[in-house]
Amino acid sequence: MFRGKSIVVLDDSKQVRKILTSVLKKHGYLVTAFASAEETIEFTENNLPDLLIIDFYKTGIDIGSFQQELGEIPHVSSLPIFCISGNKQDDNRLLSYLPNITHIFHKPVKIKDLIIKINSYFEHSSKQSVPIFNGDLGSVDVWKLLKHIEESGVTGYIEVITKDSKKIKFTLIKGMLDDL
Repeated sequence: MFRGKSIVVLDDSKQVRKILTSVLKKHGYLVTAFASAEETIEFTENNLPDLLIIDFYKTGIDIGSFQQELGEIPHVSSLPIFCISGNKQDDNRLLSYLPNITHIFHKPVKIKDLIIKINSYFEHSSKQSVPIFNGDLGSVDVWKLLKHIEESGVTGYIEVITKDSKKIKFTLIKGMLDDL
């Protein structure tokens, strides 16, 4: 349904990473999984995932530090996050640190429910006109960004505002990067 959408999974459990990766790939998602926050931050510095799925409590992540590091990467600072939590009491704390948490799942997580929420999220977000990136393109590998846009199946245009306030529109055409 949403082929080409990329999801990053952060969980310290190798078994959970394998299961989530397998299930999400069967549903057409591009999945990259990591065991540590450091690997996730490093990956997102050079890549533009569509969604993060994070188990905060098992990975030993300092939520405040993670939010700060994530917020320093312009193209992912508002990236939607699905959080897996072992403690319902911590929901407000999670939301206060990471306002872009789209959903919190409580353990044990039912894979079927997770897939339904992910599909619902992408269905809802695809109906909205939302900028994919808003910030200084100097910090982004533009070719990777364009490749990601093409692989995501996004159609329409990209509007770029130059430093001297000129607007430039680029039309997105399927296969636009094939000859480059």
